[in-house]
Amino acid sequence: MQKTIVLEFEKNLDEKYKRWTREAVDNFLNLFPQYKDKFKVKEDKPFTKASIEEIIRKSKLDNPNLDERQIWEKFELQPDGTYYLKNVSIDWLLREASENGKVDLQKWYNLKNNNRAVIRFEEPLSVSVCQRPTTFAYGIGGGFGPCLSASTIGDDEGFFKDIVMHELGHTFNATHNDRRNTVENLGSHCTDPDCLMYEYAYTKESYLRRKNGNKPIFCKDCMESMNEYLRETFGRENIQQQEISVDTQTKPEEIIKIPVDPKKKIPFRTFYKKVAALEGSQYQEDLQAKGFKASLLRSGGERLDVESNCEDFISIKGRDKDGNYKVPSLKDCADTVQLAKERNCIVDISPKSSAEFQARMLIACLEANMETDRKPEITPEFLQQLEQETRVRLLALLNKEKCRKKPAQTASVSRMEQTREDRLKELERKEKLNQLTEAEERQLTVMRESERRKAEKEQAIQDTGNSIDPRAEQHRQRTGLSPEDFYYSSQTRSGSAAWKLHLDVVPNRNDPTTKAVSEMLEALDIEHKVSHGGENGKGMTIYVGNYEDAKRLSKEINLRFGQDIEKSPSWVDQCNEHNFNPKVTGRFYLQGIFEQQYPQSTINGLCPSRFGSLIDRKSEYLVFFAAQKEGLIQKNAQPQEYVGDRKNQDYNTRYEFDILESYCSHKLYQKHMGEFYCGKDADKFEEQIFGAAIPKKGTSERQLWDKTADRYVRAVEHDFANCSRMDKLVQGYTSVDFSKLPPVSQNGRMQGRGGRS
Repeated sequence: MQKTIVLEFEKNLDEKYKRWTREAVDNFLNLFPQYKDKFKVKEDKPFTKASIEEIIRKSKLDNPNLDERQIWEKFELQPDGTYYLKNVSIDWLLREASENGKVDLQKWYNLKNNNRAVIRFEEPLSVSVCQRPTTFAYGIGGGFGPCLSASTIGDDEGFFKDIVMHELGHTFNATHNDRRNTVENLGSHCTDPDCLMYEYAYTKESYLRRKNGNKPIFCKDCMESMNEYLRETFGRENIQQQEISVDTQTKPEEIIKIPVDPKKKIPFRTFYKKVAALEGSQYQEDLQAKGFKASLLRSGGERLDVESNCEDFISIKGRDKDGNYKVPSLKDCADTVQLAKERNCIVDISPKSSAEFQARMLIACLEANMETDRKPEITPEFLQQLEQETRVRLLALLNKEKCRKKPAQTASVSRMEQTREDRLKELERKEKLNQLTEAEERQLTVMRESERRKAEKEQAIQDTGNSIDPRAEQHRQRTGLSPEDFYYSSQTRSGSAAWKLHLDVVPNRNDPTTKAVSEMLEALDIEHKVSHGGENGKGMTIYVGNYEDAKRLSKEINLRFGQDIEKSPSWVDQCNEHNFNPKVTGRFYLQGIFEQQYPQSTINGLCPSRFGSLIDRKSEYLVFFAAQKEGLIQKNAQPQEYVGDRKNQDYNTRYEFDILESYCSHKLYQKHMGEFYCGKDADKFEEQIFGAAIPKKGTSERQLWDKTADRYVRAVEHDFANCSRMDKLVQGYTSVDFSKLPPVSQNGRMQGRGGRS
């Protein structure tokens, strides 16, 4: 039996890339002569009207009453008269995964594979190549086959073929986590610099070394891993697998980790048979599966699929009566948590699963008083993705958990809390003796402000009776207007995802002031949103772009509407942002380039340039090692004292490290984005953002900070393939045309539209 490899090319892709792809796939398969004849390579072609009619003719042989429309509805007619299969064809998927002409590789890959994690033998692998550029990276590999961008890779034939074969290496499991000599760097990669699976294989230096060397394309370890994959693949080709239709819509595998006996399926079988009996569903199990694989078939055709590798994870996936993806119910999540509890295990909720599933799992854990090793960060963006009932239930439980833990804090205080108290006492003692340095005076102010904010927010929650969004409740009680979502998308401006502003206006466009500001932004064609739930104080979010435009716009807003906008209380969500003026705050965040979207230190308004996974936080490690080499961190210090979980770290150590990380990010942004990021007066900007938090210019300590930042920037440029995207963002930016604004009237309000009298 043969395994098919399908070559998929975006329409109008240059023929040379098609030829190079075919040759690269052939070169790759030639590395495994004993298996090459087990693969069939073919090129995907669009459907014609005649081919669809033939499908209908054959289908009617089995089903004479077939409604032809059911077949035609699965296809989409193209301008050239061909047809693409919806949800499946490369051009359809690229359209769904692209924005502003650029494709999100991860989204494309997930859509292509229906967001599944496991491929059956009878399903083809696909090598998919697009013409359009990506938002990040050259390509992405995986078990279903790679997705690649020809324009991002470039016109060097050898390099293009290398990238194709590199991603095929991921598909063939060359660098799986259980083998030696691998490292996690935007995926698992080989540590051998001469191997095509090397973590920096995309760099010019690595490419030239391979091009000019006489060594094998892949190292011995990678070849062994790929041969092992092939042996297992073709050794299991006859195992019967459950059929899933091509247009089934699925979401990412819902995974939590539960350590189990790798040799036994019995605990899972016993548990889920009992669940099936209690709920009256039918239990089915694939006894030939390598791991545990079962389904609970429920009334009405719904089902729950349960899988485990019997080592370190269990996966639950719900489906409706039509076989479409359905987030597992709260009961299903509670059952899984109960299984973990019976086995005395800690639940680890995968961040790759959907927000709704993560929330339901967290609810189940909280209700069962069950520990979680990893859980989602409850941000406004996360809450926006949840169903209303889930959001309310989760926030209620979190608030209850917070209250429940308060009395226990005195009995069991974390190291972070204890050292914070110690530091506060030390600074207050020095204050009495008039011995505080400028930096210590700033730190003491920050600590006191933080305590004041907490106390005032608790009072606001008590006064309003709203623990989720007390600021919106204050606005509602004053105006009678409940939060209501509104979104305006710019028609002409690009590159606006950098500096964004926030206003504490009534989160409802029916409020006169909110409407007036919104209409002014529409006149300037500036993207913005009102409300959108879960954000305490950010009545309006404005996506501006560069610093000078953000500064000018904040001035215009304050001039025209400042007298109508209330001054925000200290406890709203934007309290950690940069104050452009008393009524407008903002922060700098490179959406889609770096993952950290909130300020993480006392440097207001600046989001660190973290990349890698939320767990890996590789960027923090780069800062740590760079600071260690420059002597800012002692040589015998361990990364866990500075990076990752804060609970068991020293407060002052972490406080200073967070500021250093922000400074390193600042220097990276400044180098690649210049005025776009920090405006025309870089020194003034730096003083406004950092103040006394960093050593003064000209001091020996500041020189060490600068050397650390320089090391960090060079490491990021080497490690992070698409730093160039910062430069492209600047080049493609469309400035705000403030000449579109009508003049300001004598009373300070805007003439012509939207003003209040």
